[in-house]
Amino acid sequence: VVVEFYAKWCGHCQAFEKDYEQIGAHYFRERRAKNRRVKIARIDVDNARPAAIKYNITGLPTLQLFPRG
Repeated sequence: VVVEFYAKWCGHCQAFEKDYEQIGAHYFRERRAKNRRVKIARIDVDNARPAAIKYNITGLPTLQLFPRG
């Protein structure tokens, strides 16, 4: 799973939003075509503060890879 930690008010996050949506669409198509298990997610740090603290998110946007297991 690839997760983007973001905030709606963050200018860098807003600039990256369309690119991340394209990445998500690409992996969705790839996963369906080749039965891959890559998943793309986003977490709004304003609504999920405990997750941001748990994963030590100090800058935005932050991409984090969570490999299987």
